[in-house]
Amino acid sequence: MNEDVAPDPAVLRFEAFARANGIAYDLVDTGTHTLTVSQAAEAVGVDEEQVIKTLLFHDGEGQCVIAIANGAHRVDAALLAQEAGFGPLKLAKPHVVVERLGYPAGGVPPICLPPDLPVIVDTKAATLEWCVGGAGSITHLARLSMADIIRANSAKIAPITGPEPLR
Repeated sequence: MNEDVAPDPAVLRFEAFARANGIAYDLVDTGTHTLTVSQAAEAVGVDEEQVIKTLLFHDGEGQCVIAIANGAHRVDAALLAQEAGFGPLKLAKPHVVVERLGYPAGGVPPICLPPDLPVIVDTKAATLEWCVGGAGSITHLARLSMADIIRANSAKIAPITGPEPLR
């Protein structure tokens, strides 16, 4: 990190949560925006299959659910709604993500999430031993154990992505 720039409070919150919960992580300040899976994979030198995304969906009436999925696969809102027991869901707009989660869209970490929101991890992502995900800002990424992510969120594991990878 640049010594002249104050640490990002959201990244500090992520780090404090990880330490307090015994979660090992490797933090990377990429120095650039990593808003896409390919940008994130390139920034840390991993395959796109190792990158996960943490997405907020809502039903338009106040109910929200967090989906964690392999970055190479698209979350199927209908499958997610079925697993969450909600009506139709849509991806939350960036301002809603900040309001509900306290992180910018594109920088939401897979841990340190509001405990009142259900978290569903896709079955494909759940098979990863480790992964790279957001760490609180759009320039920070963290390598984490998927087992720690599932445990920290008391997450449900379910098939919530389509059958074909994005390409």
